[in-house]
Amino acid sequence: MSCELQKFRKGYIEKDIPMKQFDFDENDSSSFFDYEDQQNGLETADQSIQLDNFNDYSIETQEKIIFIYPPQLKKNNNTSVFNQRNVAQEQLQSTFIRSFPKTNKKLFKPLRCCFEREGQLKYKKQDVYCQVENKQFTVKNTKESKEIIICIRFDIFPSSVKIVYNPQGKALFLRVQILTPNLLEYDFYHQDSNEIQNWFKDLNYQILVQLDQINLKPEYSLIDNFQKKVFITEQEFLSDADSLDLVFFVGKSFGSKITRVVSFSEYDHVALILRGANDQIFFFEAGQNHGVSLYSWDKFKNYNWRDFYKFIVFRKLHCERTNPMIDNLEKFVKSAAGKSYELSLSKLFKKKSFVNQIESEEGRTYFCSELIAAAYKRMGLLPKDISSAQYWPRNFTEQGQINLQIENSYLSEEKIIYI
Repeated sequence: MSCELQKFRKGYIEKDIPMKQFDFDENDSSSFFDYEDQQNGLETADQSIQLDNFNDYSIETQEKIIFIYPPQLKKNNNTSVFNQRNVAQEQLQSTFIRSFPKTNKKLFKPLRCCFEREGQLKYKKQDVYCQVENKQFTVKNTKESKEIIICIRFDIFPSSVKIVYNPQGKALFLRVQILTPNLLEYDFYHQDSNEIQNWFKDLNYQILVQLDQINLKPEYSLIDNFQKKVFITEQEFLSDADSLDLVFFVGKSFGSKITRVVSFSEYDHVALILRGANDQIFFFEAGQNHGVSLYSWDKFKNYNWRDFYKFIVFRKLHCERTNPMIDNLEKFVKSAAGKSYELSLSKLFKKKSFVNQIESEEGRTYFCSELIAAAYKRMGLLPKDISSAQYWPRNFTEQGQINLQIENSYLSEEKIIYI
């Protein structure tokens, strides 16, 4: 008899979990947690996690909620037949305590030094705003503009900078290069040759000090217009991510491509980020094969995510997380966990929802962006009278320009996580 061990403070509580078979689609990028099990011979298993009754196995206290989510099935070392006693027990503690979220937690940023600079240069005969700061060179039309022309992380992409002189030895322009297989070059002009020299000095310093930090992964230079994307390292992501932030996925499957086309979006899937009391990062999502579930960042990395996704993107929610919001988040995650996935025409045609509609009503189902919208509605971030099914992944991107209801709250720029 399989048991789910729920670690509760210093003790354990045991519950028996009923089981049933997962549906599996090898071409569906959302089902990659099931894929390894199928490859290990578990397609012959007649038992798997029962999601319908999953809510029965959550525990709530005044300080925390402990969630136990679907365990992965493992192949028996002695036989390819599923052995129920060898079910891997997942003990995810996606808990929320009153000292969390860590909204005051900031990324380490070194003090401004003399090798940082911002100002106007000419690029393609147009005045542009340029900034070199903290390992990055950014070019935009204006300082306030959100549209990026060029963005180079010197600790991610090998780069170089040089000055092109005329025969008389006068500096004509500055040439910045990204040393990828397809060499990219950008020329910047200034009427003052001394200013060109100063830009060269600062850019060259930033490039040189990052040479030892570069861990080149060629697949990222294959992303369309990668030189216009903002990147964030895994360490920076793990430090900066909080509950209610978002992560977007670009799948490799044919179905993922179709989803991006019909939804006019760069991304085909979106998940909600939760940070546990043990400081772990979790993704809370609605997937086609596993319904509404939760999994850790470490688990995501360890399950060959590159076989299913080209890259993933982080978008931070800037908003004060109040205690009532966290209370609502706890209740929503508990009620939605284990619900089934569904994307139907009836949902798409549903424009309005009752203001007091209960998201955890019996038989409720979700698709990925609907789950995000429902969570944001519970937090007071989205209007309650608009159906959650009217939101697609695109609505939560920079393209969507979503209007949040809480004053001074907004979603920041999208950043590709460099893993």
